Amino acid sequence: MARKYEGPVIGIDLGTTYSRVAVWQEQNNSAVIIRDEQGNITIPSFVAFTNSQKLVGDAAKDQAASNPSNTIFDAKKLIGRKYSDPIIQNNLRLWPFKVISSTNDKPMIVVKYKVITVPAYFDNSQRVAMKDAGLIAGLNVMQIINEPIAAALTYGLHTRANCVENKNIFICDIGGGTFGVSLITLKGDKFEIKATGETQFGGEDFSDRMVNHFVKEFKRRHGIEISGNSSALRRLRIECERAKRTLSYRYEVTIKVDAICHDICFHPSITRAKFEQLNMDLFEK
Repeated sequence: MARKYEGPVIGIDLGTTYSRVAVWQEQNNSAVIIRDEQGNITIPSFVAFTNSQKLVGDAAKDQAASNPSNTIFDAKKLIGRKYSDPIIQNNLRLWPFKVISSTNDKPMIVVKYKVITVPAYFDNSQRVAMKDAGLIAGLNVMQIINEPIAAALTYGLHTRANCVENKNIFICDIGGGTFGVSLITLKGDKFEIKATGETQFGGEDFSDRMVNHFVKEFKRRHGIEISGNSSALRRLRIECERAKRTLSYRYEVTIKVDAICHDICFHPSITRAKFEQLNMDLFEK
């Protein structure tokens, strides 16, 4: 049977916080992650616009503090939702960039140099939106596949020799904006999704809780409200994300944001116990 497509095939995992791109190596029957020019296997899901250029990935994220209103992140949270969706409304005060309601309640991101519209599709139509985005980017989109299947393929589960009988596999995927669990059945090299579930929270929500905590702490210490200061929030968020990762192997960490507002240096500490307390309701979901 003739192949429908010629040339290498790549797969894109578009995450809320980070994204990856892999190429399928047919000779090895496996996927290999493509590294960027710095050798990283994950790329921040950031896009930024300046007077002279468009920045993507680390380059966009690195300048976010100095250009917060024109640096876009969390865009995956907008896909397939209307502007009035509670998830979007709850995030508006956390985003330093501007999101407005457009035609038919579609969310529209407004930056100083460009305007980006996000189609207001739902459920299965979100796949159409993602495929359209790939076509607009100049990609020949072969297929939109489910993330659990992609994970199983990446780990080579379909190449195991002992899959004559049905084998059930439970896959957990916690990303920046969503937490999904799936039960898939493998027989031979065929996968079938038996059940799947997803909740709208992830690593970004844990960071949000820490950011909100320190915004309140800064106001308590200095009597200044910084929730409307996009530059201060962006710098604080960067430190909170670093602290969140550090707390996975340390019991306490100090964040350091120099001259966060009115030349005030902010160096508070947070313990793992406090972090867990801030997020306990999310952990219990």
